[in-house]
Amino acid sequence: LMPTDLVVHSGATLRLLPNAVLEMGKDRSIFIEPGGKVVLDHARVTNSCDNDWGRIVVKRGAKLVVDGGNIRSDNARWGGIEVWGNTSVVHGDLFGSVEPSGLTAADYVGVMTTASDPGVVVISNGSLIERGNVNTITTTRAGGYFPDHYGGLVYVENSVFDDCRKGVSLMRYE
Repeated sequence: LMPTDLVVHSGATLRLLPNAVLEMGKDRSIFIEPGGKVVLDHARVTNSCDNDWGRIVVKRGAKLVVDGGNIRSDNARWGGIEVWGNTSVVHGDLFGSVEPSGLTAADYVGVMTTASDPGVVVISNGSLIERGNVNTITTTRAGGYFPDHYGGLVYVENSVFDDCRKGVSLMRYE
């Protein structure tokens, strides 16, 4: 049980191995700092109480990889995934000359980012995202109006959003 917020710092990777379960306490969140990474390798993040747990915040230059994993709340809604972007960064520049339609989950997982680049979320290989609140994944920043944080990178493939109030909210990005 995580009695406090979980912070993954720059240069650190939190890897939950197959069948591992991370239980979040009431109103507790996961914050992934620039240069930090969280990987759910067929693992699960859930709550351990009848109340909402917080959210997952993927800050600029950070990564969340859900590879066959599960993010859910057993008895209530959880706050969703917030992935921060940077409107001054052209996404295509991160991948070189590869056309977006030619990119795979591995490309997004492997892309090198700096602290000012967009945060990256990759959900693949039969992952299940359940019981999220409104905007289960959003490319905005909470706590005010931050339009310069639009444009987080989200790649979803062969995965399911189930019983979420609203699965994905992508803000306009040019």
